[in-house]
Amino acid sequence: MQLSLTFDAMKNQISFTKTLIALNLLLTPFVLAFVALSFLNSDFDGVVQMKLGRDGGEVILDRRTSGKVAD
Repeated sequence: MQLSLTFDAMKNQISFTKTLIALNLLLTPFVLAFVALSFLNSDFDGVVQMKLGRDGGEVILDRRTSGKVAD
């Protein structure tokens, strides 16, 4: 009986993990597109680098100083 409960719990955990991975793969392009469009529609003057790797990723914002004075 205990072995059966443990196996069912493992099946649920695997199913949950597969669901999270699928959501991650499906939503990542939308998140990256949202970030890109947000920067395109803003007055950001600089460089945005998005680096993705097997161990994760990073976003580097390099704001260039253009000598403009804020109003």
